[in-house]
Amino acid sequence: MNPFGIRVKLVEPGAIATDFVTRSLDVLKKDGLTAYDEAVAQFTKAWRGGDRKSSPAELVADVIYEAATDGTDKLRYIAGADAEQIIEARGKVTQEQYYALIRTRLGM
Repeated sequence: MNPFGIRVKLVEPGAIATDFVTRSLDVLKKDGLTAYDEAVAQFTKAWRGGDRKSSPAELVADVIYEAATDGTDKLRYIAGADAEQIIEARGKVTQEQYYALIRTRLGM
């Protein structure tokens, strides 16, 4: 995109203290839609049972603002300690191990 004067930035958030997850899962609770019930139950159990500490939504807003205004060609911006841990782990394990880690975090 650089030839067009467009800078690309990636903001990679971890768990953020919003109602996004519950609102997203509410869609799956519609009458007659039961195909995802087991997966949703596993995810909900894993998510609530974890020791995750969500970052405040303002953190993501601050990181987005930084990315948009810092005037650099930096590509990746990480928001949240858990996101930092996951990204750091990604560089230290195989793809299969990384996918297993993500599946475990999602209760799958």
